[in-house]
Amino acid sequence: MSFPLIAFLTDFGYQDFYAGIMKGVIHSITPEVQCLDLTHGIPRGDVRAASFALRHCYKYFPSHTIFVCVVDPGVGGSRRPLIVSTEQHLFVGPDNGIFSGVYESEESFTAYEVTSDHYFRKPVSRTFHGRDIFAPVAGWLAKNIELWKFGDVIRNPVRLEKLQLRRIAEREFHGSILYTDVFGNLISNFPAADVERVASQGTIPVSFYFKDQVRIPFCHSYEQGSDSSVFAVSGSSGLIEFAVRNRSAAAMTGARPGDPVRLLFG
Repeated sequence: MSFPLIAFLTDFGYQDFYAGIMKGVIHSITPEVQCLDLTHGIPRGDVRAASFALRHCYKYFPSHTIFVCVVDPGVGGSRRPLIVSTEQHLFVGPDNGIFSGVYESEESFTAYEVTSDHYFRKPVSRTFHGRDIFAPVAGWLAKNIELWKFGDVIRNPVRLEKLQLRRIAEREFHGSILYTDVFGNLISNFPAADVERVASQGTIPVSFYFKDQVRIPFCHSYEQGSDSSVFAVSGSSGLIEFAVRNRSAAAMTGARPGDPVRLLFG
């Protein structure tokens, strides 16, 4: 029998022992399962950042991977523990919007509220559901326990408000910063393919503007960009990101996720 992969995404950081304990709980249930870390570097309590990271990573993993996602500022409160099932993957974590990116990416999914405490570690801490609920549930899922045994299907999982692109005029669009990576690059919600299509024609200038209204040019690579000012470039996530070569665009501009960005063609 082949056992699935279990991947972890948390805001626990790399100094403390919390992520390691979760793996120990899983291996106590299913010793043969493989565990790996997607990241434990999500900013503390930043559910939107976790949702973004998960959305742009999970499809690169093999079928039947189980993702244990714990960014859970409401731990111990009324939020529900979930299993989310898609055609290829399973996700375990809190019902606080962390799976919003998955819901947006998938044509269909099924969400289960985990209520069967038979699969929990006892006693259940009020502050560490990663250890006592989410990790053991993932361990039992790796044994191919049927999903309905964990709880009932729900129709109303929590979704984060989506930051939409808005068309203001024929050649003007307003978007937002979605995520800041470890290099200080600011990832937006502008689809890179659309911007590339216009920029490749070479006849219509492409410019971006933050709140300070300083023009940000579009470059086709980091090599073309400046090491003293911000430029836009197509990122690996398929979205436009703003960068400074060998420096942090976030530090230079003070921009943060949620901040507005304006795109002008011409």
